[in-house]
Amino acid sequence: MDTSSWDGPATLNTKEMEEISTEMSEAIAVVGMSCRFPNANNAEEFWDVLISGQDPFRGFPADRPRHLENPAEDNGFQAGFLKCRLDEFDAKFFGISGREAVFLDPQQRLLLEVVWESLENASINPQTLRGTNTAVFLGIWKQDYDGLFPNSGLSGGDYHHMYLGNALSATASRLSHFLGLYGPNVAIE
Repeated sequence: MDTSSWDGPATLNTKEMEEISTEMSEAIAVVGMSCRFPNANNAEEFWDVLISGQDPFRGFPADRPRHLENPAEDNGFQAGFLKCRLDEFDAKFFGISGREAVFLDPQQRLLLEVVWESLENASINPQTLRGTNTAVFLGIWKQDYDGLFPNSGLSGGDYHHMYLGNALSATASRLSHFLGLYGPNVAIE
């Protein structure tokens, strides 16, 4: 590496420093948090799990369906299960019909709940975002809920609900539509 022309570290003049300082003082960060983790339905419960050193892994809950070909393989199986009940999703609150909610991937249900709670946690009234140029960017993975439904025999409306309720690429759009946002929305699978 030729360092013969190196003048030392770059320096900024006073005007450049003032511009950077102004930009940094105007930058804001909105911090709001909500989550669903094993043994924790919100950030406070998650913190308690961490502080107490709880082991959130346990055997299959009795109320969960098992899709094992051989139930004997379940012997000793442990995992981190969410403790929230997905069947208690308030579809009406989010403007989703009961029929559509049947086909709605649990990831979309949880996303709607957690984003609403995050905004409230940040002291932002979610309704004040309506009509704003606010973007939605999210990462989402694992599309398998639609496997619980038949591949044929669904009515046109049910097929539409099943498709949109399970298309992970539409998840950011669902959130953006619910909040009334006009910015870009991107879901990365």
